[in-house]
Amino acid sequence: MKAFLRSQRIILRVSRAEFISRYEKEVALQEVVTNIQEVTQEVDLAQRPQTEFQSIIEEFYAGDKHVVFSGKAPSARNSIQIEIGGSSIPLQSLSSGEKQLLQLLLEILAANAHTVMIDEPELSMHVDWQERLVASMQRVNPGCQLLLATHSPEIIAEVHEENVFEL
Repeated sequence: MKAFLRSQRIILRVSRAEFISRYEKEVALQEVVTNIQEVTQEVDLAQRPQTEFQSIIEEFYAGDKHVVFSGKAPSARNSIQIEIGGSSIPLQSLSSGEKQLLQLLLEILAANAHTVMIDEPELSMHVDWQERLVASMQRVNPGCQLLLATHSPEIIAEVHEENVFEL
């Protein structure tokens, strides 16, 4: 019960001991707490792909750059923002490699369990990023099938041989 109150940042108007005593006696209160916990778990599960996406982008981006989702509808302009030190910067100010990475990973995230074909994903990307790209795409959307055409050995460096087909 204490962990629940802490996780929900609930401030009690009665003493904690009194609340816990009432909680132990009242089934309705127990049901409310259970329902809140279930909804919280569902929200966390629904936000997991977005959270993983943000984490991956921030692993690539240098310095204090953070990806922020505004919470508006996906089609709304400026629903994704980049912040540095709490200040929003325009997406146009990102380097070409940063923009390329953002676009690729967003496409992978949106693909659900479909196949995504990408020609030369390495364009504008630093060699270190190329080596990490496929694994990052798979982390963003494990259910997505990737078909990549590349001239870069770094792109396929970490891919299992049985998944590489040379044309």
